Amino acid sequence: MIVNNLNSFWVLFFSFTLTLVSIWSILHFKLLPKILDTPNKRSLHKVSKPRTGGIVFMLIILLMWLLSGINSLEYLLISIIGFMTISFLDDLRNISAGVRFIFHIIFTSFFVLSLDINLNLFYFMLVTFSLVWMSNLFNFMDGSDGIAAGMAVIGFLAYGITAYIAGDESFALKNGIIVMCTLSFLLFNFSPSKIFMGDVGSISLGFLSGAMGIIGWQKELWALWFPLLIFSPFIIDATTTLLKRLSRKEKFWKAHRDHYYQRLILLGWSHKKTALISYLVMICVSLISLYINYLNDYKSILIIIFLGYFLTMIYIDIIWKNYLLNNKGTNNR
Repeated sequence: MIVNNLNSFWVLFFSFTLTLVSIWSILHFKLLPKILDTPNKRSLHKVSKPRTGGIVFMLIILLMWLLSGINSLEYLLISIIGFMTISFLDDLRNISAGVRFIFHIIFTSFFVLSLDINLNLFYFMLVTFSLVWMSNLFNFMDGSDGIAAGMAVIGFLAYGITAYIAGDESFALKNGIIVMCTLSFLLFNFSPSKIFMGDVGSISLGFLSGAMGIIGWQKELWALWFPLLIFSPFIIDATTTLLKRLSRKEKFWKAHRDHYYQRLILLGWSHKKTALISYLVMICVSLISLYINYLNDYKSILIIIFLGYFLTMIYIDIIWKNYLLNNKGTNNR
């Protein structure tokens, strides 16, 4: 370990500060290649902005992990580097969805095989494709100012607090580093945003949300449902949207504006309001998750939560249909 006696506070402080200074520097001195997110008819933003934020905070996350000791996370580290590399190339050259998917499976399989868990072929494929889906749904949900970064801050903070309460300070610190780096980035990404995280940030954070969830479960820090509930606002929105698009025989990998958070913005909500409401939902879900993680009888609470999601989606669908009927000439498709 390079930094043997550096306490957790200073690790977290340097994670936040280094990300803050680095992103400010690339915005003002243009230190990275000019990779812009140019608006199109599917975008919710109207001005071209750099999408290099994820490169910065992911490199700093890896750096701080190494400095604080990776503690048996070597295979996870290698997989993350793989995700970052293919995502960076995609930001540069727009790699086809099929090629990206193949590499995502390879990097995820490498991580899953490293786990000290006996999995038959069915469960190996289930875990692998679940992690690939988590990686990509984070990317799908990164379409509005501050949503993906803010949700990452809340989700990994819940991981870190739970790990700390359970006595695993090292694992708590790893999650804390992710929190501080993404929080620093959020200062530039919250509405009105100055920079986006790009695929390097969104794909990598998505993979980490699933991978750290599995590792925490493997360490017996939480139940298997815990990470699913923590990130349920993302999972439910992205999965429901995917199933709807598949039922309409649409190309689900193509850019669109069918997510619930996108529809709220198209219905007149601001990026800021949409982000803040999303944060509120995830904070509530995270607090409930932290509470029921230590309960034996939690099924009724889970049923109530998902019933709430279901009724909310129905309500938004009804409003959206009325909106389309009243604006036939401006259908977002």
